[in-house]
Amino acid sequence: MCGVEIDQFNDKVIFVDTILLKRRNSIAHGEDTFIGIEDLETITTETISLMRAFGDALENKVYLKSYKTA
Repeated sequence: MCGVEIDQFNDKVIFVDTILLKRRNSIAHGEDTFIGIEDLETITTETISLMRAFGDALENKVYLKSYKTA
């Protein structure tokens, strides 16, 4: 949607689909979903890393003005 290439996120597909989205959907549908304290650091680090990578990619598009159509 923003024109950010998703190739750089291919190695995170399983994390996003199974860890983030599956848990999000469970919570949204009223299921009890818990994150083990031993998993919290990894999930937090991975999520913040993805957010930063997406933000950087988006910022680069703006800086390079590569979002403009020819």
